Amino acid sequence: PGTFKHIALEEIYALCSAYSTSYGIPLALHLDHHESLDDIRRKVNAGVRSAMIDGSHFPFEENVKLVKSVVDFCHAKDCSVEAELGRLGGVEDDMSVDAESAFLTDPQEAKRFVERTGVDSLAVAIGTAHGLYT
Repeated sequence: PGTFKHIALEEIYALCSAYSTSYGIPLALHLDHHESLDDIRRKVNAGVRSAMIDGSHFPFEENVKLVKSVVDFCHAKDCSVEAELGRLGGVEDDMSVDAESAFLTDPQEAKRFVERTGVDSLAVAIGTAHGLYT
């Protein structure tokens, strides 16, 4: 989401489309770590075909509900969906997760999550960290 503070989706999409045409390769623009269905809905309607909904900061059931709503909308628009379960500590772009808020993904919970949401891919927390190291 931080990217959109600096450049509009329409500008990114135009640039990517120009490269796709110029080089004769297919392209799918991916939204990373978005947190609301409304935001994803607007961007998918503008042409995005891959979206990550990040409800990892919510309790399990609330995360399932959010992700399922995004999956239902996106799949009807031929858009794949990635979700996140578990939280990595660190700083990336405009997101920060402190050590107390970080937790690893439980494999059995991940299985239930995928079955209940129908998500296409799942980002899991297995002990690595996001961001720059200083």
